[in-house]
This record gives sequence, C-alpha cells and structure tokens, in this order.
Amino acid sequence: MDLKRDLRTKLKLPEKIANSLAFRIPTLFKAVLYFQNLFVMKRVSKDPWDLNMVLLCGSKNIAFLQEVLKSIYTNFSRTPNIFVITDNSTNVRFCKEKIKWFPKDRLTLITANDCLDYHKAKGRNSLFNFASRNPMGLKLAAILQIAEIGKPLLYSDTDVLWLQDPFELIQQLINSVGANINLSFDFQPAYDEQLVSMARLESLLNKAPYYCAGIMLIKNFSSENIQLIERLLPFLEKQSNHFSEQTIFATLQKSVGPSRLEQEKFSIILDDQFDLRPLNRPKLIARHYIGPVRHLFWRDAFFMVKK
Repeated sequence: MDLKRDLRTKLKLPEKIANSLAFRIPTLFKAVLYFQNLFVMKRVSKDPWDLNMVLLCGSKNIAFLQEVLKSIYTNFSRTPNIFVITDNSTNVRFCKEKIKWFPKDRLTLITANDCLDYHKAKGRNSLFNFASRNPMGLKLAAILQIAEIGKPLLYSDTDVLWLQDPFELIQQLINSVGANINLSFDFQPAYDEQLVSMARLESLLNKAPYYCAGIMLIKNFSSENIQLIERLLPFLEKQSNHFSEQTIFATLQKSVGPSRLEQEKFSIILDDQFDLRPLNRPKLIARHYIGPVRHLFWRDAFFMVKK
C-alpha cells in the first residue's frame, strides 16, 4: 500500500491532507541527514578509477551534492576523479567546507568564472555567451572542458543517487564498440522547442526514444560532435531555457546512435511518488529524482546510509 492510501485509510485523512503529508514527511529524512553530515564520514581506502566525473552545483544544491558524493563514496568500488563545477550563486568556501570529508586527491572544484575564462581564452564566444547567461550552458561548458583532458567522462546531476557500483558496466561500455555518447532515457520529450524550431530538429519531438542529460557517459567528443555543437550554439547566445543544453545532447545522441545506458539501470521513476518504504529495484544503479519525486531523494539517501 502506498503512503497516500495508507494515511487516508488508517488515519481517515482527507486526500488533500494525506497528499501534503506524503510530500512533507521526507523532510524529516533530510533533517536527520543534515545532523549526520555534521560528523566526519568514515574513511575507506579505495583504488582510484581512471575516469573523470562531472557534477554541477548551485547554492541551493549543496545539500544534494553532499548526498550524491556520499552515494559515490559508499557504493563505488573505485573512486573516479570528481570535478565539481560551482555556478556564480555558490559560496565556494562554504561548499568546500561541506564536502571536505571527500578524499582531496580525487576532488577538484572549478568556479564558473574559471570555466568561462577557459573557453573565452580559446575564442569560443557562442559557448561563452550561452554559459554566462544560463546555468545549463555552464553545464555544457564544464563537460566540454573536462572532456578535453582526454579521458572518458561520467556526468551526474546533483539530484541523482548512485545506489550500486557502476564500475564493471561503465568499463564495459567504455571498452566496447558503440556510441561514444550515452544519455539516460526520458519518458517524454523535454527539449527547447524554440531551438528545435530554429535549428530544424523536429525529429527529437516526433519520435522516441527521448533522452535526458541528467546522467551521461561520454567516451569522447568526435570532430563531428563538436561541429554539431558549434552549429547549434549561436541560436542560444541571447535566448535559451532550462532544456537548451539537453536539446543539444539529445541531438548528439540521435546523431551517434542509440544510448547504451539501460533504462532499468539508469532511470527516472515516478510510480512511487507517495511511497516512503525503502526503494526496492535490484537492477537499478542510479536514479534521477526529477521534480515530482524529488522529495524521495531524501528517503533513498536516508535508507542508503542505514544499509
């Protein structure tokens, strides 16, 4: 029985109140996690993973960042090189203080200005303008910057929890023949419709599969990939939205072939919206907690710690 129905039948609450409680109770999990984070995490020595991982963090996402890093630290058998890109709303000193427990040799913070200066110095004016105006443009800029180090890259939004070790599966995808860009799947097309119209990308809207840029494995960017990005960026210099960067990545995905990130292992899940029982999806490696189920991020972070 889900929580909403349980609250209504056992406590005889009106649906509106039961609905509200189902969303508000997870804040208790968040509060418990906050007090747990006041103490130093137990250090566990792990081998390094020769993989770069990128996270983008704003001032409102630092609590999420703490939990996604804990999920990586707890569940990964090896520790990748983590690059946290902070936007201009973030107090970098405060952010460093909150994640100081993470192994320093595996964690690098890069400010928005440093990322922007990196691309400006290379004459990438369209990317600079897009990234200066839109946090999702900064996400694209950060991924392109770290990709130029020359190693495979795993990107994760900060509202993603890593519930199992992805090492073997990710290494198989890196070492095998197939698409060099792999996005997680979406249940609907969530794209910048103005960009779709101006750049004539209607096939993104008209035909599944649909893609989400919340979890991505990028082996490399080919010269053709870069040319496609450069073709789309001028449309976004002055006007863009929250889905503009996702539209670019989905277009790249369609150009290189189907993603190899299996949907049952890297998922957006909506069917447990009112359920506070621990998540039970044995095949799930990473879950992306988009708006309607973001409150469940704290439920699953809590029960992950309690394992």
